[in-house]
Amino acid sequence: MRTLERFPASPLPVLAERSAEEDEDLLFLFLVEDQVFLKLTRTCNNNCSFCCDTVFWNGTSMDPERVRAKMREGRERGLARVFFSGGEPTIHPDFLRFVKYARELGYEHVVAITNGRMFFYEEFAHKSVRAGLTEIVFSLNSHVARTHDALVGVKGAFDQVVQGIEHVRRLGCPFTMNVVVTLKNYPELPDMVRAFHAMGARGTTFLQLVPNDRDWERSRHTIYYPTELGRPYVRAALETARAIGLRVELKKFPETFLEGFEEHIHDPLAWALELGEIDWRRPARHASYKAGGAVQCWGERCGYCAYRPFCTHLMEHQARRREARFDAFELPAGELPEGVADALARQPTAPVRLRAPDATAARARLAELAPRERSVELERLDHLEALPADVAVVVRSGAELEAASGLPNALEVELNADSVAWLRAHPDWVRARGAGLTVFAATFLRLETARREQVDLAAVFRDLPLGGARVRGVPPCLSGRDEVAPGVRHATAELLRPVEDVVAHAQEFYWRRFQTKSERCRACRHDAACEGVHVNYVRQFGYRALEPRR
Repeated sequence: MRTLERFPASPLPVLAERSAEEDEDLLFLFLVEDQVFLKLTRTCNNNCSFCCDTVFWNGTSMDPERVRAKMREGRERGLARVFFSGGEPTIHPDFLRFVKYARELGYEHVVAITNGRMFFYEEFAHKSVRAGLTEIVFSLNSHVARTHDALVGVKGAFDQVVQGIEHVRRLGCPFTMNVVVTLKNYPELPDMVRAFHAMGARGTTFLQLVPNDRDWERSRHTIYYPTELGRPYVRAALETARAIGLRVELKKFPETFLEGFEEHIHDPLAWALELGEIDWRRPARHASYKAGGAVQCWGERCGYCAYRPFCTHLMEHQARRREARFDAFELPAGELPEGVADALARQPTAPVRLRAPDATAARARLAELAPRERSVELERLDHLEALPADVAVVVRSGAELEAASGLPNALEVELNADSVAWLRAHPDWVRARGAGLTVFAATFLRLETARREQVDLAAVFRDLPLGGARVRGVPPCLSGRDEVAPGVRHATAELLRPVEDVVAHAQEFYWRRFQTKSERCRACRHDAACEGVHVNYVRQFGYRALEPRR
């Protein structure tokens, strides 16, 4: 089988019996693949009403030698960027030494994520830039003093940050803004874009507030707002930014806000990694779900939370597991992991996809699974004559299609650039296969992979003679069909563990199940049954690719 992508291993230790509040290693994160993220303090000189980290604060700073050791470890791994955060990193007694040491180690980018108040002191600003800061991310939550001060809980904080920004601008150090969007500031977003551009910022990030346990109880009526209210202000801010040339990044906003601005849709990989961080750093959040109950925060706050689609996936999975109604199972050819055999026994007729090294390795398990509907995905397509004729073969590349093209078996073909190129070169074979061919859309975790491997589905169905083939998971507006053929939800071994693995669910959802539709799709006669397309399809081709059928 062709592996186009690999989900990155988690940078965080798994919490077993340890307390997240006491686990100091959780403040040292190696994020994604190219950066070190160091939380230098468990304290701050602001008192932000929206802060989700106060549960970890105890007034201390991180041990300087441990910080240096983590920076050395990052360089040994070949990482090029280091981020200093907190709490508030600039109040660590060794902040300037850390910056200098990072540059000495050879980090190309040394970035401070800060509330900016220390940069009010001109000497500190000069020393920070001279020590080697290459960028500063200022947390400035409004262009209006009273709004910012109210959100951070310190009168006069706005004036200090603005003066610090001016010092940094004069020193020539690049800077961007970071804004947590709340009830108090969401109507100001378009004006913030203009103000930040005038200050000299290279860009700004707008971060939609996620209801955290402590802050929800403390501030539910003062900072949380129904996300939908922000739609016109988000769109106006993006229109303004496009007009004046300011770079804007959006995090945790609904992707349906962004029709016409699809380049701003939050990366599904970032969603998944950030959710993994939440799960490990706040183990109580999903403890009840892992034990078979509801997600701890399930209920009223869902209407305010960007993670609602993911948690809906969790709860739907739980219901399917309880009621024994999975669409199908995806299993390894070897020994069945704990929890899988019971699930199979409860659904004795459910289809199964087997993943195996080759046909010989799959043969015995396929025999055990008869008379279920069976398919197989192989790492090597040799000895295919060993497969029973009633077992479908999953293929994901032109080479695999070539190897399997002479088989009497049904074929399930993933539509990607490589497989479609082969299909285009063999139209007579496609036509002759008819209903013995099932096609389904590929999904990609990374946009750069999607741009290389993803295909324009409407063009594929327009150009290829697929009239007799079966279709799965492609909307009617792209397939040209007049019926909806939903994709198959495979219950994998990772999703059937005795204790629910939330991180495995994050990988499954954001890579495979993160579907979206245009707001215009509400007018389509297929809207109720159609799941739409993966979010990276929209990020590449735009919502304009989806046309309602009336």
